[in-house]
Amino acid sequence: MAPAVDPPESDKRTYRRVAAGTHVTLRPADVGRRSRRYLEAVAANLSFGGMYLTGPPSFRPGTVLDLEFALSGPDGETHVVRARAIVRWRRRLRHPRGMGVEFVEFDGLGRDRLKVWLERLFGGGVAGA
Repeated sequence: MAPAVDPPESDKRTYRRVAAGTHVTLRPADVGRRSRRYLEAVAANLSFGGMYLTGPPSFRPGTVLDLEFALSGPDGETHVVRARAIVRWRRRLRHPRGMGVEFVEFDGLGRDRLKVWLERLFGGGVAGA
């Protein structure tokens, strides 16, 4: 069963989003290497521009995070995507609690892997990519 996709006409955002349910490992980027704590969250939705992360970790807007998540490639293999993102907003009082993050940088082929994954789900181009 394909994931639920937001119809583009119902959203004024640059990128189309997909309900992902992808597990994400995250940590603040400015923490020293020895004291880094790895936290877990779930990407409730994912786009080429960012994701909405639900779960207990919540950081203030402006916090830079290092993210790691896995996507299935067209070859059936699982590909790990590593990205740096900035927290743009957070929801603390309404459910689902979480934060919206914007991708600012990808390691290696992460950007290309995300684009291919989204294009497979949408059956075509990724808006704004």
